[in-house]
Amino acid sequence: MKFKPILLLIPFLPCGCNVVQEKDPILIIGPMDSEHSTIYEALQNKQDVNIGNYCFSKGYIDNYPIVLVKSMIGMVNAASSTTIGIEHFHPRTIIV
Repeated sequence: MKFKPILLLIPFLPCGCNVVQEKDPILIIGPMDSEHSTIYEALQNKQDVNIGNYCFSKGYIDNYPIVLVKSMIGMVNAASSTTIGIEHFHPRTIIV
């Protein structure tokens, strides 16, 4: 059976806050090189930030702030990179 990738959008409001700031980034989590490299090349004003075992790439696409992380394959990796991304970057939306 062949699986097709799906895109999951999760709006995120931190800790009871009901107002999202205009400049809150989108956190994009990509486990594979093919997903990560395409978006990484599109980022403008890139800045890499190493946190734990993950390298987060901050930048802009069409003047909108983006945080990109290569999570590696697996649910534990996806969960831990997402948790670290939420704690450090306070994203408006998460794309997995």
